[in-house]
Amino acid sequence: MKKLFVLMFLGMFLFSFASAAIEEIGPFKQGETVELIQNCDDCTYNNITTILTANGSLLRINAGMEQDGSFYNLSFNDKKFYPLGKYYVNGIGDPGGVKASWAYTLLITPSGKTLETPEAIIYVLLMTFNLMAFVFFLYLAMKIPYGNKFDDKGSVVLVTKTKYFKLIFSLLSYGTFLWFLAMFTGLINNFISLEVFRRIISGLYIIASGIGIGFTIFIMAVIFIEIWRDILFNNEVKKYEKSILK
Repeated sequence: MKKLFVLMFLGMFLFSFASAAIEEIGPFKQGETVELIQNCDDCTYNNITTILTANGSLLRINAGMEQDGSFYNLSFNDKKFYPLGKYYVNGIGDPGGVKASWAYTLLITPSGKTLETPEAIIYVLLMTFNLMAFVFFLYLAMKIPYGNKFDDKGSVVLVTKTKYFKLIFSLLSYGTFLWFLAMFTGLINNFISLEVFRRIISGLYIIASGIGIGFTIFIMAVIFIEIWRDILFNNEVKKYEKSILK
């Protein structure tokens, strides 16, 4: 009976230690110092034993944590926590003089933050608006006719301005697409832990940005050329109208 009472007492003590233990810390920014912590009022030591990394490898640490009253910590500033994702930290302490293990998780993200619901809603709304604007401008750019009106002989009879709207809407459609891609890249790089996906999206954005510079220069050059041509065509139309009046 006495042994049963002792076992029950120890079980309740260890359960209270486990209940008070930390379950999760972080998130921490990739590449920065990670502080592994633990709290225990009546421990004489706490050690970090192993860490299961985000890429699945097991690190055997077996290092003692520094004590400051009931607070324990161990700092890591190397590349053990460089891969993005969730880590599982395992440790051991002696609450009340009884050896007991504990464990918790920590999260490594690109920005050291996690995406909260309000931020997610804002991102979704802005990206949806950008996508709708892109489709709208692209539709206008495709539907608006390009070029002047010619007669049967191939002479210009009317200089139209719609081609300028077509060029401007083409530029706006690419700009809104690039803005959408920039927001998506920011979202991926700050909150998503999929390294390969982040590299693909970031690479796509860099390529699209480079193309965007060339596309903008091309559209502006076409606009200036069309303005010059329209000036010449307007002179031809005026001469044609004068010849008809005579």
